[in-house]
Amino acid sequence: MTTEEEKRPLEAKSPRQIDIPVPINVLYINGATVGLSPTEIQITASLNGRPAVQLFIPFPAAKSIALAIQDAVRDHESRSGTKVLELREMLDYYKK
Repeated sequence: MTTEEEKRPLEAKSPRQIDIPVPINVLYINGATVGLSPTEIQITASLNGRPAVQLFIPFPAAKSIALAIQDAVRDHESRSGTKVLELREMLDYYKK
């Protein structure tokens, strides 16, 4: 004879994830130039006009990153009610 508990379906359990701290570099940038190769996007990120890091990102990853950034900026603009200016727009503003 089985009990009601034995008749219930088993719940699927997700595997446990372990948080293993891995040191990563943190970098603040306020400028970038973008180049293309046949297989990837090349980004030179800069801090105050000086190159700080160069990134080589395959097109599929670059597109995913670009769309995620675009969505995040739109969300920020919507929530804050403030338009985020592009660097070119900021430069034009300060040249006046």
